[in-house]
Amino acid sequence: SDWSFSPLTVPEGGLRPCNQVIEMGFVDNILPKEVILTTLNGMTDNMFDFTNETQASIAADVKAQMESLVTYSVRARKVCTSCEEANAIWEKTHADVTASEVMPYCMDGKFAYGRTIGGLVLEPIDSVTGDVVSGNIAASFWTDITETDPFLAASQVWPYDFSALLPQKLSFGAMASASAGTISFVPDVLGLGEDWQNPRSYMVKEVYQASSIPLLLKVENDYVEADSCTRLDKRIAISGYSEGGYAAISTADAVERLNDGYTNTFLGIGGAPIKLSTEQTRAILEMADDVFPFPAFAVRYANAYSSTNGDLVNYGLGQDYASDEYMTPGEKTKNIKIWIEYGLSYEEMVPLIPTPSSDVVNPEVVDMIVSSFAANYTDPCNSEFAPDSLDKACEAVKSNDLLETVESFKFTVTF
Repeated sequence: SDWSFSPLTVPEGGLRPCNQVIEMGFVDNILPKEVILTTLNGMTDNMFDFTNETQASIAADVKAQMESLVTYSVRARKVCTSCEEANAIWEKTHADVTASEVMPYCMDGKFAYGRTIGGLVLEPIDSVTGDVVSGNIAASFWTDITETDPFLAASQVWPYDFSALLPQKLSFGAMASASAGTISFVPDVLGLGEDWQNPRSYMVKEVYQASSIPLLLKVENDYVEADSCTRLDKRIAISGYSEGGYAAISTADAVERLNDGYTNTFLGIGGAPIKLSTEQTRAILEMADDVFPFPAFAVRYANAYSSTNGDLVNYGLGQDYASDEYMTPGEKTKNIKIWIEYGLSYEEMVPLIPTPSSDVVNPEVVDMIVSSFAANYTDPCNSEFAPDSLDKACEAVKSNDLLETVESFKFTVTF
C-alpha cells in the first residue's frame, strides 16, 4: 500500500528573505544581552540533571562562565550567497591564486555550483551605535547535528520571540560566542533552507566546505563594501557534534586551504563519523545482525553514496551503496532517495526500514563488510573481500575519511 508522505512544500509564510536582518520582537531587531543571558541559563537548566551533584556542579560552572561571556547584544541575519559569488569575491582580491585552487568544491560543474548557500549569522552589537562592534573581530562556526527537514534550517528557526519554548536547534554556542564578541556562523548546509529544492548529501566533506566558506567570504566582503568599521581578522574557531562534527573538520580543512592569513584557532568535535570506510562500516555489520540502534543512519549513508552527488567517483557507475530493492523507481516505500527528497524525519523512516536494516544497503557491500569483519579485518575496502565491482564505491568512501585530516592539523583540536 502507498505511504502517506508527500513532496515538500514551502511552509505557510514562506522562507525568510535573504541577506536581511531577521525580525525579532525587540527594539531595532536587536536581542538584548540580558535576554541572551536568561536564555542561555535556561538552556543550561534543561541540559543538566540538578538532582545529580556532579551535573549540578557543572551547570553552576557553565552559568558562571556565561556571566563573564555575555557582553554584547546580538543581531541575527539570514545570509545567502553562491559559489559564483564566492569565486568572484576571491578573484577580485587575489591576483596570484585562483578561486579554483582554494575552493575546488565551488568549481563550475561541482555539486555546490549554481545553488544557494545560506546560513544564520549572529553579530555582536555595540550598545551605543546600534551597529556591529567596530574593529577586527574573530569568527566562529557552529555546525549543526543532522537535520532531515530543510525548513528547520538554522536561518529559518531562529525565533522571533524568546519568551516561548525555544527550538532544540537553537545554537547555544553560536549565541554565546556572538555575545562574547565574535561573528558567529551557523551554515544551513546545501539542500536545506533556501536551497531546499536541490539534492541533499551526507558525510561528503566538500558539501560542508561549500556550505561554509562562501558564507565567510560573503560576510567579510559585506563589511568591506559597506565601508564598515568592522573587519573579520581571520581567526576562526569551529565546533560541531555528530554530523556537525564531521562538518566542523571539513570546514577547518577548507579554512587551511584558503591560505590567506586565515587561522584555525580551535576545533571542537564530538561523535563525528571520521572513519567512514572502516569504523563506520561496523554499523552496517551490526545492522546485518539487527543490533544497531540507529538504522536510519544506513538510509542517509547509502543514499549519499548512490549516484546522488555527481562529485563522487562512483556516480552513475552501478556501484551504489544502496540496494536496488530500495531504489525502486516510483515506489515511495522502497526508494530511499524519495525519503530523503521528501525530508522524512528519522522517526518517519523507521516504519519503512526493513529487518535487518542492512537490506537497504547493496548486498555486495554488506557481504564485503560481513566477510571482512568475520576474518578480523576492520578495513573492508582494503581486504581480500573487496571485489573489483566495488572499486569506485570504496574509493568514494575512502576519499571522505577524515582521520588523516584531523591528525594533520597543527592547531588545538578537542574531542
